[in-house]
Amino acid sequence: MYIKRCIYCGKKFESAHPNKDYCSKHHAAKAREVRYKMKKVKIIKSWTKDPVDLVDIKYIARSYVYDEIKSILEKY
Repeated sequence: MYIKRCIYCGKKFESAHPNKDYCSKHHAAKAREVRYKMKKVKIIKSWTKDPVDLVDIKYIARSYVYDEIKSILEKY
């Protein structure tokens, strides 16, 4: 068994798989949704040739999940 830390919420959990990053399917889906929206913003910005700004990504994603993931990643 592996003891891992969830990237989404920071909670420790046990896993039989070494590459599992999220403690539940719900947290994996929320993080996947944010990544999809961020990718969509980057594609839209590339069409207009404007630089991608993290503030724009934050507001277009319309989710507090981005802030939580960013704060958790800053800890590592």
